[in-house]
Amino acid sequence: MAAVSPEIICRDRGGSYADGARTGAPNAIQVADRFHLWQNLGTAVERSVRRHNTLLAQGHGIREIARELHMGGNTVRRTARAAVPEELLSGRRQPRPSQLDPYKPHLDKRWAAGFTNAIHLHAELQELGYSGSYQTISDYLRSRRRRRIRVVAPAPPGVRQVTGWMMRHPDHLRFVP
Repeated sequence: MAAVSPEIICRDRGGSYADGARTGAPNAIQVADRFHLWQNLGTAVERSVRRHNTLLAQGHGIREIARELHMGGNTVRRTARAAVPEELLSGRRQPRPSQLDPYKPHLDKRWAAGFTNAIHLHAELQELGYSGSYQTISDYLRSRRRRRIRVVAPAPPGVRQVTGWMMRHPDHLRFVP
């Protein structure tokens, strides 16, 4: 009976595991499991945080770092503010207080009553003492407008969502059928 050689070997990141796999099954494809992919990505994020902080410490600006690393300015800013990589993995931060906050219950009530014109709602809020812009109100109402639009098919996952899946510890992943 002929010996069967494995075609695929799922292994650890260690060099000795790679050597052993090559010796034992030279034709096998070596792959990493989800945990080790997650660990590799975490290591890459940590290096990125360190590099951003190093560049900032050298006096480089956010725009300059973004150009040098081929990244978006907001990504560089968020990464630069992170003291440790875990801050980047925790998801969105708490929203900052807005001058619209005290008026949101009024907007919600008027929206529920069928008043959806942002220009008229802006004028109402100004009479109540709101001194912010029309755009702030329009931005706040945008999510409500989108809910009224019926989506035929779900959109494919975005880059950030897929990255989140890869960065999240496997024990914290939720699968939705």
